[in-house]
Amino acid sequence: MPAHIKIYGRPDCHLCDEAEQRIADEAGGSGAQIEVVNIEHDDELHKELLELIPVIELNGERISKLIEFRGDRFLEALREGLIN
Repeated sequence: MPAHIKIYGRPDCHLCDEAEQRIADEAGGSGAQIEVVNIEHDDELHKELLELIPVIELNGERISKLIEFRGDRFLEALREGLIN
């Protein structure tokens, strides 16, 4: 089953855009499903995540947050077999 990657962000967030591009580059050939969630469409998500975006989940596990995309953590998760 392909991995599911969820990117929480909002429009006009350059860090979110950069994370989305890096994830697409890294996971491009893996068959992973990438879902982008706009936190501005959900008041609770907006309140919880606004100061943390981009927030990245891989198969339901948060692997990166707090302003910058942790490419090293994402690649580590790939190597650990979370993405088949």
